[in-house]
Amino acid sequence: MFRREGAGGASDPIDVRLIAHVGQQTTFDAAGKPVVSSGDDSWVIRNISIPFRAAPLSEYPQMFEVQPRDDAPLSPGRYALILKAQAYDFTVEGAVTDKRHCLQRLAAANGVFYSECDKP
Repeated sequence: MFRREGAGGASDPIDVRLIAHVGQQTTFDAAGKPVVSSGDDSWVIRNISIPFRAAPLSEYPQMFEVQPRDDAPLSPGRYALILKAQAYDFTVEGAVTDKRHCLQRLAAANGVFYSECDKP
């Protein structure tokens, strides 16, 4: 990762958040009956954070190596690296098997609600 502010920015908190695809959505028609449809091309940044750490590279002080704090690899799917209130979208290639990467949306009269899909 490149940062203009150099090594001083290494202490900023870095989190990676899961981004989930909306796989199914439920709305209600005028008669109040549920209408279930496949999800459109919507994505939602989840409130699931994975803490990361950054260390500057000695030969390039404006370049940082970013790694998870617990050294556990990320499962395949879409993520956002959050740094100074900015999100940087990236993906980990492979078949998505973690059901946290899929959401169902329910649009009701009292709000919009999300739940995890039964399958990823």
